[in-house]
Amino acid sequence: MRAAEHIVRRGGVAAPAAPAPSPAPGDKRDPAASSKPSKELVTAWVQFLRDEVADAANALNNRLAVIKTLHDRFDASRLSAEQQRDLGQIATEVDRAAGITAKLLNRAHSGTTEMVPSAFVALSTRARRQGVILVVEDDDGNREAITRLLSSAGHRVIPARDGLEAFPTLEMGKVDCVVSDFRMPALGGRGLYEQIEERIPQLARQFVFVTGDYTRPETREFLEKTGCPVVGKPFQVETLLNAVASVLERAEVLHPTAKGS
Repeated sequence: MRAAEHIVRRGGVAAPAAPAPSPAPGDKRDPAASSKPSKELVTAWVQFLRDEVADAANALNNRLAVIKTLHDRFDASRLSAEQQRDLGQIATEVDRAAGITAKLLNRAHSGTTEMVPSAFVALSTRARRQGVILVVEDDDGNREAITRLLSSAGHRVIPARDGLEAFPTLEMGKVDCVVSDFRMPALGGRGLYEQIEERIPQLARQFVFVTGDYTRPETREFLEKTGCPVVGKPFQVETLLNAVASVLERAEVLHPTAKGS
């Protein structure tokens, strides 16, 4: 049977196959080439996959941060030896999972070096007065965990779901410290910081960024430029508390740390 006489099945009924379109006169392009995806399309698809991996890793980091925060609040002295071992195993597994998400983020943003969040020296917790801390975090569990943690340290904590919800609080009264996630759907940490830098510039030095997205080149460049403390997700409770303490000391909420201590 000749090629022109090939048939295809449509709903069980034989029908002549549609002939391939003839190239236009003078068109020397390879007809098969039109079926190949363009370089731009491939690049866009790869970037989409990288963003999907990064979003998934950040979502896992949020869950790990909540688990880590709740774990660190347990009083192990009241547990049995077996329960203490189980608690230690939970911490080990969270750290292992955090290592996996860190590798995923590094691969999603390949070509960047891993940014180690700043280390903070323990600061005095002797307060001159109660601090007012605004916690901006779109993840409900993470926001609640951070709010409870900072409230238990004796501070007044005001939670907000994103930068848009945070602004009325900032405009109504004095805030000593802003603890903000970086990636949020409405107004994220970067947008919030830039708005504050323009409208309330004195508060721009009183930020603590909490993020798992520090491997993205543009994110890293921005965070380093601000000079603000950066705490990676999932975080150690002590690291977050010390980062906040460094800002509260600058805001004269805490007594300064004695040199050499």
